[in-house]
Amino acid sequence: MDKFEDFLLNIGKVAHDESGGHVILTSSKIKPMKYIIRYNKGLEEYLEILSDIQKISESI
Repeated sequence: MDKFEDFLLNIGKVAHDESGGHVILTSSKIKPMKYIIRYNKGLEEYLEILSDIQKISESI
């Protein structure tokens, strides 16, 4: 969780470094950039962890 939260704190810098600028125009047919894929995967895992924590805390 900490790794994903750190990524979110620095997502602006990560996006800028990967795209090479503050604004980038792309076609919708182009494969998403690495930081977008990482964000979507991390968000899914993050939400699963939060759900697991909630289930555990409710069972106590």
